[in-house]
Amino acid sequence: MAAPSGRVYSAYDRAYQKRPEVRRRHIERLRARRVAAKLYGKAAIAGKDIDHVKALVAGGRGGPGNIRIRDRHANRADKTF
Repeated sequence: MAAPSGRVYSAYDRAYQKRPEVRRRHIERLRARRVAAKLYGKAAIAGKDIDHVKALVAGGRGGPGNIRIRDRHANRADKTF
């Protein structure tokens, strides 16, 4: 079965995406994006990534004090946690 984007997910991918910790991280990322949209406006975050100053895996949260807008290339190239 294809996703709305057209990608066909394997059974492994579907099972992985149902795991509670994966869903929780996804919800945190969406929450941070909504907070950034309220603070900076939708136009400011279009095509950008929302970066957490303190990473979620390191115990950071998605609140306004822990997020910043970054270029996608710069954010995804940054490997520090």
